[in-house]
Amino acid sequence: MKITVLGSGGFGYPLTFCDCEYCRKARLMRGKNIRKRASILINDEMIIDLTPDCQVAMNMYGKDMGKVKLLLQTHTHLDHFDINQFTTLDYKYATKRNDSLMLVCSELCLNDIQNKVSQYDKMDLYNDEYLNKINLKTKTLNHGESMFFDNYTIKAIYCSHDEKIGAQLYLIKQNGKSILYATDTPPLTKTTLKELKGEKIDCIFLDESFGIRDYYFSHLNIKYFDEYINKLKQNNLLNKNCLIYATHLTHDGNPPHEELEQILKQYGYMPAYDGLEFKL
Repeated sequence: MKITVLGSGGFGYPLTFCDCEYCRKARLMRGKNIRKRASILINDEMIIDLTPDCQVAMNMYGKDMGKVKLLLQTHTHLDHFDINQFTTLDYKYATKRNDSLMLVCSELCLNDIQNKVSQYDKMDLYNDEYLNKINLKTKTLNHGESMFFDNYTIKAIYCSHDEKIGAQLYLIKQNGKSILYATDTPPLTKTTLKELKGEKIDCIFLDESFGIRDYYFSHLNIKYFDEYINKLKQNNLLNKNCLIYATHLTHDGNPPHEELEQILKQYGYMPAYDGLEFKL
């Protein structure tokens, strides 16, 4: 599997109107300190989360949005789902699309997307005739359930980030390799562990929103990030050489990239950065 990090930030780093120490440094230092909203691309054909930055990121890194076959949506918070980009699938905007796109998300997430797009534009994601017209397919996958897509196995995993809109994590497997995309998430739950039982993870992108700050809510700081990883290890869920990346990094507790790199290195982890690309 080839992984491309399209974005590694929360609501973006530096934050739009913020003038804190870390945001000021990021604007001066640039490079890996500039973080778009969190999303990854797998094998140039599968995106996890259609963020407001996806189109820009795909163009920056030489990727083709027209080749994307599958969109896995974790949830619909504004930094993870961009209604403006999604509605350009409509025939009024997209002048030509040869290949179909499949949207996969929880049932509650699909309901929320439909509510949003029906208000913003007259899209009907429950109408087969309309879906055929815009070359879109939808598939609901609730936590604990698995599906096959081409040569991928995809499993939705529980998290308690925002249950009312069906927020969840994803485990993707292909050719004997597996990646867990785990943002946004609070500390690990028994349900999450149960749904991951028996898996062997080769790479994990895990929420580390609050860095060195000593608090968390609905996301993790370094302390709880480390606790999360150690519980996965205790349950024998990580392969020996598992790559562990911190993502969804915000200005609220995460220092500039090189400094954060040294902090995380002490634990054996790495901070993700925009444009990072590697193969499993």
